[in-house]
Amino acid sequence: MVNFLLLISKYTDITKKEIDIGEISLSIYSLCSIIRECFCLSYSIRKENNLVIYFSSSKIFIKFEGNQLRFLGSDERSQAILIEKALKKVNERSNLKWENSTPGIFTKKTENQDSILYELEDWINDKAIYIVNDKDTMEVESLEEQISLKDFSYIIPSPNVSLDFTKFNYEFKNSKKQIKFVSLPKIKKIENKVSFINFKIDQQEN
Repeated sequence: MVNFLLLISKYTDITKKEIDIGEISLSIYSLCSIIRECFCLSYSIRKENNLVIYFSSSKIFIKFEGNQLRFLGSDERSQAILIEKALKKVNERSNLKWENSTPGIFTKKTENQDSILYELEDWINDKAIYIVNDKDTMEVESLEEQISLKDFSYIIPSPNVSLDFTKFNYEFKNSKKQIKFVSLPKIKKIENKVSFINFKIDQQEN
């Protein structure tokens, strides 16, 4: 399994009416692009990929499990509708446990904003790669070709998400998980980072 965790500050409200008339905001369009790059192949779905999106301002998780996904097309409209249903469900129910939105998509709110890792302890692989932003100042490594990239979870923050790296790193070490901090300076958009990682994994497998 290849797990992606995206850290995003907030989402834009969206309604089915807006989707139907083609008024999809740039932030929702970007989320659709990320979902598409994570899962969509020419004629199939990447069943071994999973994706969790965490919106820090509202403490909301949306989880996509590739081997259970249904109704996910390669077009923005189908992706936006799935996002709209998930956000509507979690905001109506304020569920603190994972709850099914549509097949393969689950939502959850958390009261523990201080520890994302705690909420995803059983989901994140024992090894993880954190893709740092350009503004982050820390010692980074390269995306090594000689290691099996499929063994890792991938944590990708949006540029406007602030994170206490010292605390985050401590949590990983305390949980006995391994973490690498990697920079992809020539790749700016999140969806392109996801696409690049999938490409590298595909290369290794072929």
